[in-house]
Amino acid sequence: MGSVLVFERIDELIKEGKIREAIDLAHKISERDSKIEVLGHIAAKIGGIEEFEEYYFFIINEILNLMKFFSEDWKRAKIYALLGYVAHEAGRERDSEKYFKIALEQIYKLKDPLWRARGLTEVAYYFGISGRLSEAYELFKLAKEFIETSKITHSFYIELMDRLGKQILAVAERIYTKDALKFYELAKKIYEELEMSVRVKTIEQKIALIKIALKDGTSLIKRVLEIGDIDSAIEVIKYLKNEERAIALLEVAKWLYQKGKQKYAFDIVHDVVPQIIGGKIKLHDHDLAYIANLLILMDRDDDAFQIAMNIKDEFELSKVLGLLAKKILKRGDIAKAKEIIESIPDEIIKESVLQEMKG
Repeated sequence: MGSVLVFERIDELIKEGKIREAIDLAHKISERDSKIEVLGHIAAKIGGIEEFEEYYFFIINEILNLMKFFSEDWKRAKIYALLGYVAHEAGRERDSEKYFKIALEQIYKLKDPLWRARGLTEVAYYFGISGRLSEAYELFKLAKEFIETSKITHSFYIELMDRLGKQILAVAERIYTKDALKFYELAKKIYEELEMSVRVKTIEQKIALIKIALKDGTSLIKRVLEIGDIDSAIEVIKYLKNEERAIALLEVAKWLYQKGKQKYAFDIVHDVVPQIIGGKIKLHDHDLAYIANLLILMDRDDDAFQIAMNIKDEFELSKVLGLLAKKILKRGDIAKAKEIIESIPDEIIKESVLQEMKG
């Protein structure tokens, strides 16, 4: 079974609560590095769940025991950094700090810059995916310096630099703020030095996309959806703030709805709307009105009404309710339309809708 399939099967077993089976599957992996990685994945997934606490500590102890088979300090540092990440994911920050500290101590015991570089490349990755971005960035830069000062063959130099670049990119792909840019820039510099032009171009395109996303936000989503570029829209959404992301996701939902993909559209609606109604995502009145209008266009009348009732400005609320009432009238549901009309606070808009209903 390939590594991707192993992780997919592991995740399925965890979802089903079959933790023992997931651990047994990990035990079947003969290569120790991979076994530790999979065990760490399981522990990271279950560490914050109280009923699985016993399994969590069992896995941590097993990883620590497997570490004894590694004589290289840089590999031991990598494993401690993995444990730091696992503990972070489990919400055990004190343990996380302890493991990361040991990882760095292992690195700095090394005299050879080559082994320091190899260890730093892996340790920095785990710092990065644990959200410790400033430390990760500095460690990646340090790894680059050590590789550049090591007396090694050109082919080995390329191998180490390529590995460093890949780990930097792996961290960058998990950052959805402007902080991602400096990681992409660092990776770009590495691949420019390696003269890997195709990879440099790909990174440059990513950097350009992030910069535009941070500058233009939801207006960019509209533009790319107009030309049917759904993949770019989804990529841009990752870098938007929560408020912008909610609107952008519903723009995508509307696009999917208009393309006849109602199921996918409504899956997005079911995910986003409760977060807005529940107050998890805070929005201004004009944004709430805009979202309600998007929902009306998707025939999500009840959702639109619920969103509208969070609008404090009476005029904005009245415009949305008036639009919703007119739509329901066209559908022939007079009773429901009357209910909504009664909720319109602005008398002029209410009277206008009533006149339309009468004739």
